[in-house]
Amino acid sequence: MYRIYPIKVGECENEGPLAYFLNDWGKKVMFYYYMWLIRGNDKIVLVDTGFDLDLAHRFMPEMRQVDEERPLNQLKKLEVDPEEVEIVILTHAHFDHLSPTLDLFPNAELVLQRKEMIASTAPSHPWFTQFIVKESIKKLIDDYSSRLRLIEGDKEILPGLRVFWTGGHSPGHQSVAIDTREGRAIIAGDVVFTYRNLEEDIPVGLTTSVKECLLAMRRIREEGDIILPGHDPKVLKKYQVVG
Repeated sequence: MYRIYPIKVGECENEGPLAYFLNDWGKKVMFYYYMWLIRGNDKIVLVDTGFDLDLAHRFMPEMRQVDEERPLNQLKKLEVDPEEVEIVILTHAHFDHLSPTLDLFPNAELVLQRKEMIASTAPSHPWFTQFIVKESIKKLIDDYSSRLRLIEGDKEILPGLRVFWTGGHSPGHQSVAIDTREGRAIIAGDVVFTYRNLEEDIPVGLTTSVKECLLAMRRIREEGDIILPGHDPKVLKKYQVVG
């Protein structure tokens, strides 16, 4: 069994329709930005890399991050040595999930969906790469290829921990299912931004496929006992640790 630690790395208000497809015009929605630490079975796993503020401002000038929220500082608080991280699962390639912070984890296997790599390197339209740190993608190919594991669809990464392709938010987006003492937890990634997306069946506004979002939310609701959306501040109110 595993324990999951939500790690906040920043916050920013976003326009309502970005969070809720064709909804909440003229409103703002607060997003928290997370990475996730998973401990169990003598393994240390991270889901996503987080980011530092200078990098985030290239994409979102209004992003806020206090010093203690920097990924390295957050890991130190949890007594995690980056060199001890054995696996980094990347839900997708957007800057807040795959950033130069990846360089902190020299011994980790890196898990990404093959579809996401293709969309990041040979996109069908430039729009698909506007939120991607191209230097990080280049490092995956040039420097970290021996540690890069490209997944196709559903795959068990460790006993009781698996990834599954959802698409929806990006072409190769994946979510993560983890067995805990409290049941099966699902780190949804960005195919679900907030609990409201699930509760009202509203796709995220930043989407490459509304259909894929809707099908992913159905699957996540059916399979998850505990659901951890990608950007909801309520996650930290509900859970300091899962499991």
